[in-house]
Amino acid sequence: MLQLHTTRSWDFMGLSLHSQMEQPSSQMHLKYGDDVIVGILDTGVWPESESFRDDPHLGPVPSSWRGTCVGGQQFDPATACN
Repeated sequence: MLQLHTTRSWDFMGLSLHSQMEQPSSQMHLKYGDDVIVGILDTGVWPESESFRDDPHLGPVPSSWRGTCVGGQQFDPATACN
């Protein structure tokens, strides 16, 4: 079962999450999304964003983790990786 990953898209698209709809015909399925434009705007990573802030409730990195922290220009993995 898929889990809900949004709380706003339903209202934006004029849908009701809990509405009981009849099963649409195959003909109706052909028209689903015919007037929808999907756009993705990737503005890059902003390290100061709360989305990238370390969460103190997560605790230390598990010992089973095998990833790496890659350094870059003006980025020191020894001090900046969480």
